[in-house]
Amino acid sequence: MKAVTQAPKPVEIIAGRFVVMFEAQEEDTDPRKHFVEQCGWTPKDYAKQRNTQWFGVHITLWAGGEQVAEQFLGACAYKNPDEFWQRYRGDYYADMVSECLTAAGEPVLATMWRDTVRAETAAKQGVAP
Repeated sequence: MKAVTQAPKPVEIIAGRFVVMFEAQEEDTDPRKHFVEQCGWTPKDYAKQRNTQWFGVHITLWAGGEQVAEQFLGACAYKNPDEFWQRYRGDYYADMVSECLTAAGEPVLATMWRDTVRAETAAKQGVAP
């Protein structure tokens, strides 16, 4: 696995007033140790992960030019950082943004947004939400 970073960038506007920023950060955890020792993969399973990038995710939520919430997630392994918030949008990304919206005092919007994103993602992948 290749370690990568990606500078913060805006990836979404929610309800016309919240800007979601995505950043891929350096991940300190050793990927082999994480998957083999902590997730129960075999060394052979781990060796199959050739075109995977390794990073941590930092999501920030902004409103009126000020950061109002943030979430971190480590030990992310995807083809590239953008795959995290694009292809797998209904997974951890949706949870992180929903948590940020709740922290910003918008729990109803958070739930509605997350459920909508999960349904859209499932429909694109041809599975039930």
